[in-house]
This record gives sequence, C-alpha cells and structure tokens, in this order.
Amino acid sequence: TLILNEGLPFWGEAMVDPFGNYLFQKILEKITPDERIMLVKSVGPRLVNASLNLHGTRSVQKIVELCAMDEESEALKERKDGESAADVLTRSLAPAAARLCIDSHGNHVIQRILLKLGHKHAKFVFDA
Repeated sequence: TLILNEGLPFWGEAMVDPFGNYLFQKILEKITPDERIMLVKSVGPRLVNASLNLHGTRSVQKIVELCAMDEESEALKERKDGESAADVLTRSLAPAAARLCIDSHGNHVIQRILLKLGHKHAKFVFDA
C-alpha cells in the first residue's frame, strides 16, 4: 500500500516503461480490489495512450484480466459505491474505441476486453 500510494503520480509513466510495466503489473496483482479502483482512476487519462504502446498494452491487458476477476468476486457481494475498476477502465477507453480497434497494440486490449469482461463492459466496442 505504501509503494502504491507513493507511486501514484508515476504509475502512468511506469505503465509504458520497458521495465516499469513489470513493476506496475506486479503491484496490480498484489493490491486489493478497492486499491485497484483507486489506481485505475489515477492512470485513467493515460489508458488510451498506454494501450497503443508496445509496453503499455501489456499493463492495460493485466488491468483487464484483474478487473474480470474483481467482477466475478464482486458479483457474489454487492458493491457499496457501485463503481468498479472495469467501469473506470471502459469509461476511459470508450472515446478511443475505434482507434484502439485498428491499432496493433490497442487491438490486443480490445480483444482481451471482449474475452474477459461481460457485455456491460464490452458494449462500448460495438457502439464504436
């Protein structure tokens, strides 16, 4: 939690860094679902550019995988505030859905969303 909080201003850069993206992915795996929501919110404005980046696409795909796991576990218990990391992720990516579909790196993110997340979160791809 300390590393997460101290690094909040830098996680957006770490996502696209050749070495930092590995640290970002490990942090994602180790934090709680609520901390994951906070992290996805903090990197939200950079998610499109990260998706289009060779290293960033791996970071965003990891976010998608963990959001899917969070969604499955949250389905068992009702979320208090109603917003999940998957909601934040898809809201951030939705304006650039068409661009992500035609980009080689972005397309990997779109495919992962279609494969892992439910219709509610994948709908923005079909709306593009």
